[in-house]
Order: sequence, then structure tokens, then C-alpha cells
Amino acid sequence: MGEGDCDQGTALLLVPTAVVIVLVAAALAFDAALALQAKRALLHAASGAANEAVSLGVDEAALHRTGMLCLDPARVTDALGAALADRSEVDLRAEIGPSECPRSVRVDLTAPGPRPFLRLIPPGRPTTVLRAQATAHLAER
Repeated sequence: MGEGDCDQGTALLLVPTAVVIVLVAAALAFDAALALQAKRALLHAASGAANEAVSLGVDEAALHRTGMLCLDPARVTDALGAALADRSEVDLRAEIGPSECPRSVRVDLTAPGPRPFLRLIPPGRPTTVLRAQATAHLAER
């Protein structure tokens, strides 16, 4: 038996270890890509909900009475509920611009993030939480 024969057993141990490391790295990359995609979708939903709330939330009575564009908080709340009706996993918090005549809506959304692979690795981190915020303003005439 020569001196180089002992090193062949080492390769048998390193190859499976390297394969496991590559698979874990691929799982991390896949989870990160899914989280980024979910974050973008949540930002899109927040932006769309804020825009829809400002569009549908105009207080028509105040417009006719004073000639000023203002938001009606009840209409804004209804519009936000309708805009996010299909996203039951989303936690919504909205602020309507402060004043007697509110003109802006800020929407904060929170949702659990996807983790198809990382949740399988013990001890398993808690679920990733995604947050998105969007603001829409009522434009001047």
C-alpha cells in the first residue's frame, strides 16, 4: 500500500458533505427568492389598497357642501376592506390623514412570509414576518 492510498477515503467523506452544503445553500437561496417575491406582492397590495381607498373614499357630501376634496373615513375603511378582501392572511393597519379634512391614507400591511425549506431545519426559526407600507394622497384639483 502506497502513501497516496490513504487519501482516497477522505474524498469519500468530503463529497457527501459538500452535496449537503450545496443543497442547504440552494434551499436558503430559494427561500430568500420566495420571501422577496412575497414582499414585492405585499408592497403592490399596500399601494393598490391605498390608491383605491383615496379614489373611492372621497367625501361627496363635503365636496358639495364646501367645494373641498376630503376623505370620508367610513368610505376609506370600506374601500380598504374591499381591496384586501382576497388576502385574509394580511394584517391591516391604516391611518387617515389628520385634520378636519383628511387628504391622505397610509396603509401598513403585515403578513407571514413563505419558508418552505427553512422550517424543516431544526430547531426551526419562527415564521418570517413581511411588512409593507404605502401612502396615497388626494390630489388638488
